Amino acid sequence: RAAARAVLCAPRLLRPVPRRPARVGQQRPRARRVRREAGRGGDPRPRGRSVVRLIRAAVPHMRQNKWGRIVNVTSISAKEPIAGLLLSNAYRAAVHGLAKTLSREFAPDGILVNNVCPGMHETDRLRHLGEIRGREAGISTEEALARMASAIPLGRLGQPEELAAAAVFLCSARASFITGQSIVVDGGASSFLT
Repeated sequence: RAAARAVLCAPRLLRPVPRRPARVGQQRPRARRVRREAGRGGDPRPRGRSVVRLIRAAVPHMRQNKWGRIVNVTSISAKEPIAGLLLSNAYRAAVHGLAKTLSREFAPDGILVNNVCPGMHETDRLRHLGEIRGREAGISTEEALARMASAIPLGRLGQPEELAAAAVFLCSARASFITGQSIVVDGGASSFLT
């Protein structure tokens, strides 16, 4: 029921921000270029700002109701950095720091702030990564994905619904005493201590 309420409120909170249209022949403003580059895996700063903007937009409504749930979907890289992902690792760790800080500040208002940290789940992005690794190793995409899955103690990739279940739990009344936490959903793949 809590998750359903959050989903029903989301359209009101996520109204489009009015933008001034660019004049014909003008170069795109820097912010739009940066957002476009970030969508291709470049500078993560616009994503970080969007987390803050979304929280700023939602919190007044949550405070008014004396109830709210904020769940950030980050990555296990926030707890166990992944080689070659310098900016992503730093950005995700920053979101964890933000969530921990806000969890203490918003708790008196009945607002809980947590993170879910996915490992390898069967998504389009992971399939694309499997295609790349398969090409590099001279094997099929399915074989590359099977190799990835074999590195997970449960012996399989996670399903998106399993990650969603963790987020829904954190939004529910059953998680009413959990705030400031990062829940790892990776089939036991990570080796760090929490």
